[in-house]
Order: sequence, then structure tokens, then C-alpha cells
Amino acid sequence: MQTIGSRARRALPYDRRFTLKDRRDQRHAEVDRRHCQSRPGYHAGVMRIPSWLVLLAIAVVSLSTSGCTVFGGSEAKPARETGPPQRTRWLIPIDGSPPEPTETIAGRARVLDADTLTVDGAVVHLSGLDAPELEQLCRRASGLPYRCGEDMAALLEQRLQRDRVICDVATVEQSEDYLGVCRHYGENLNEWLVRNGYAVANNVDSPYVALEREAADASRGLWRGVFERPSDWRERND
Repeated sequence: MQTIGSRARRALPYDRRFTLKDRRDQRHAEVDRRHCQSRPGYHAGVMRIPSWLVLLAIAVVSLSTSGCTVFGGSEAKPARETGPPQRTRWLIPIDGSPPEPTETIAGRARVLDADTLTVDGAVVHLSGLDAPELEQLCRRASGLPYRCGEDMAALLEQRLQRDRVICDVATVEQSEDYLGVCRHYGENLNEWLVRNGYAVANNVDSPYVALEREAADASRGLWRGVFERPSDWRERND
């Protein structure tokens, strides 16, 4: 059924119909323009980028191009340029290797950081390795900084899921803490951390020096980017 309006449109010459279409398009464009102008940040048809976002981008670029200054100072030394330190961690006597295990403890594990657990209420430091401190900054392969200590601890937490672990430990002198090797479903967690690049050997006498070299050659974990050895980071920030 034809309406009066449709007959009228067909009766118009082609150039007249074209003019009406143009006007309709112009009205739609005017509505769109007014809508855009009502939005915050609009100016001359361009959406302005907020100043805080510009400053954030400048800060990120500065950090990513500033070399090791992201670690807190120009004296920081990337781990690839150093080896396992001659000295040992404070938990281990300077003139010896980790003590022989004297007892075994077992229980559900909770991660304190990437090289420290609580097992059945006891604090266990994983021997022979060193992981980044929770507040330590490293750089990804892209150059962007990140809190590598938190990330490595999260990866260990993801692996354990508060499951049961078994640890062969010795007591730390003048402390109620323990030092030793823990296993999760039969796998040595100390070896797993170093092999995957989530921690490094803590000294040249560590049994995990070869595993650290393997992780570095394969660019696993921390070795994908740039990081400072945790012992060096602690020495500069203590």
C-alpha cells in the first residue's frame, strides 16, 4: 500500500532527493558533533589526553631507558655481570656450607617470600639459594620495572597452594628458625626454584650453581630480564 509520503518522495526530481539526503546527513553529523563536544577533554574535534597519563608514560619510558638505576642507584650490578658471591648469607657460617639436616618437619606450607616458608608454624629458610626481596625491583625483557620479589613469591605460592611439604632441616644458631631442603610431591623445591629462574645460588659453594647457569642460558624466570642479585640489593639497601 502506497502512502502519500512515499509517493511524494518518488515524485521529487533526483537532484532534489539527493539534496534532502545531504541535509539529513548534515543533521546527523551535527548531532554527533554536539555529543562529542559534551564529553570531557574534547577540544577542536580531538580528545585530549589527560596530563597525568602523559606524565605516567614519561616516567615509564625514563625508567625503562635508565639502565640499572631502576634498582635504586647507578652502582647496581646486573646478575649476568656477576656470579654467585663468595660470601654466604647471614644464616650460614662464613666458613662453611649449610649445616646437615638434623630433623624432618612436615605440614601445610605458607609462603613468606620466594625462599622462606612456614611449615606447621615453623619458619623454614630454603638453603643454598637466594630469592629477590619482596620490595626489590627488577626489569622485564621489555624494559619495564616490576616487583620481582613479589612475583617470584606468587609463583611459589601458585605451585604449593598451601599443600603439604616435607622439609629436612637444621636449626639456625641463636634463632628459632630452620634452614633446609623442602619437597613437594617428591620434588626438591630448592632445585625447582633455581632451575626455573625464580631464585639464584646464594654462594659459589651452593649445590645449585649449575642449575642457575642452566636457567640463565635458557632465559627462565628472572633471567628473561635484568635483575640485581638479592645479596647485592640487600647490601645497598640495608
